[in-house]
Amino acid sequence: MPESLELEMRQLPLRELTPQHFYLYLTAAGSGEPAEVHYLLPRLFEWLAQGERLHHCIPPTLRKLGECPASSFSAPQWAAINEFVQAHFSYALCFHPWIDDSPEAAKWESDSICELFLMWGIGGVDPLPLLAVWENHDHPGALYHHAQAYDAAWFARRLAANYLPSDVSDWSENFNETQWNEKLNAWLLSDSVRSRFVDELQSLHAQHAPSFRETCGCGDCDAAPCVLRRIFTDHARYGHDD
Repeated sequence: MPESLELEMRQLPLRELTPQHFYLYLTAAGSGEPAEVHYLLPRLFEWLAQGERLHHCIPPTLRKLGECPASSFSAPQWAAINEFVQAHFSYALCFHPWIDDSPEAAKWESDSICELFLMWGIGGVDPLPLLAVWENHDHPGALYHHAQAYDAAWFARRLAANYLPSDVSDWSENFNETQWNEKLNAWLLSDSVRSRFVDELQSLHAQHAPSFRETCGCGDCDAAPCVLRRIFTDHARYGHDD
């Protein structure tokens, strides 16, 4: 990062550090020093809580946090980090382009909620509590996020493809790509999770989403009508290999 901005990050009060400071810091090469990350994390989390993009690509945003030894933070500090992570993920699940095109939603909508899930994984956070937050979420946005992620994961498995960007290993040497992929896909494609989400999607679709009954004509794209039609049509066998 430019020397002038690096100097500002070292001299300015923490509250005066802007998203631009963090963008340049987080996209710069090299690992973060634990003491440095420890100091910057509260302000970094404040900007994340406001939906700020602090990296040109969402998943590696917290690479420097993930590369710090776990022992860099005490048990109470990890508890506070995880509390924020779960609240942040829960809030992001409420926004989905199929149901909300407001300016606030635009700040939170990414190409996939899985990018945000991957961001926290690269940041060293245990993914299982996040999956529990998603599974128990009662907002329609969480249902539609699951529909898109499930649709993508199912087709990826059919094609024997990896459901992760091919360059994920370049984002962090400490991140276990295979383990993350297995946990997410096992959850997305499990019968119990699939049944719960599809049942609620069908109910919501019937009662509150008449526009989703329309079709785009192709049947194969990732628009809402096509994704939902694929899921509903194959409800009895969706996610299986037969």
